[in-house]
Amino acid sequence: MVASSKEEGLLRELVTLSRLGGISIQDRVRAANEAKEKLAAVQDESSRTGTLSASSRGTKTKFTKSKSTPALRQTSSSAPATRRGGGWNRGEDDELAPFKEKLACIIELGYSLDWSEKPFHRTALWEATWKNNLAIVRILAANGASIDVPDYQGRTPLHEAAFYGHMNLVKFFLEKGHRIDCADAFGQTPLFRATQAGRQEVVQMLVDNGAKTNLLDGDDVSVHHLAAFHGRPILADYLLCKGAMKNRYAIEDSTIKEGGSLKDKTKGKALICGAAMMLGGRGSVRSSNALPNVVHKPVKPI
Repeated sequence: MVASSKEEGLLRELVTLSRLGGISIQDRVRAANEAKEKLAAVQDESSRTGTLSASSRGTKTKFTKSKSTPALRQTSSSAPATRRGGGWNRGEDDELAPFKEKLACIIELGYSLDWSEKPFHRTALWEATWKNNLAIVRILAANGASIDVPDYQGRTPLHEAAFYGHMNLVKFFLEKGHRIDCADAFGQTPLFRATQAGRQEVVQMLVDNGAKTNLLDGDDVSVHHLAAFHGRPILADYLLCKGAMKNRYAIEDSTIKEGGSLKDKTKGKALICGAAMMLGGRGSVRSSNALPNVVHKPVKPI
C-alpha cells in the first residue's frame, strides 16, 4: 500500500524526532539562539556594571582551584546517562513531548510505525537505536513497532546497538525476543558487529545469551578472525575459548577438482579478507583485484 503525502510527512517527522531524541531541529536551533541571547545579555550587563573589568583597574585576576569537583548526573543502573545530540541527557519528559504528540497523531490515524523511506529503509525505532534513545525505543515498541526490521543492508536494530556498544538497548532487545543470530547482507550477525567495534561487554552478553561464535560471514570470516584482524588479542582469545575455531577456512571439498586450481573455486578467503581489511578497507575484499594468483591450501581446524 502506497502511503499518501500526508502520511509520509507525519511518518518522516516521527523518524526524524526518533533520531534526534524527541527534539526537532527547529527546537534545537531555537534553544541555541535563546542561549546565545541570554549569554550576550549577561556579558553586556557585566560590561556596563564593570564586574569583568578587573584587568582594566590594574588588578590581577586570581584563579583558584575549586574546592569541590562537580558530580556528574546520578542515574540508576536501569537508565544510565547517555550521550545524545552532542550532550548528556537531561530531563526526558519535556524533551519527549513533541515526539509523543506526533506519535499519538500517527497511532490515531492508524499508520504503521514500521514505515521506512528509500534508499536506507530505516524505521523510527532503528533510528532511535543507533542514537541510543532508549526511552523512544521503549515507547515505540510498547505501541506496536517491530524491534527487528532491517535496513537496506539487512542490519537490524540489534546490529546497530551491538556495534555502538549500547548495552541497555542490547539487553532490551534480547529481553523482547530479538533474533540473536540474524545475519545482514554481508552474512554478519550482531556478534560480528560487536566484535568489529571491540565492544567486549556486548560480545560477552551476546555469547552468554546463546550467540553462535563459529559462524562465517560472506567472506568466510569468523568472529575470531575479525578480532584478530583488528588487533584485539584478548577478545580473540575469549572468542576462541567460547568455540570460535582458530583455523576455519571453510574450503569445501566439493569445489576442489582433480588437477584444478583453487584460485576461482575456493570459498575460503579468510586470510585474503584480513589483508584487504588492513590495507584497503572492507570494500576491497569484494574487488577482483583482492584475489591474487596465489593458491591457498586448506588447513585442518585445530
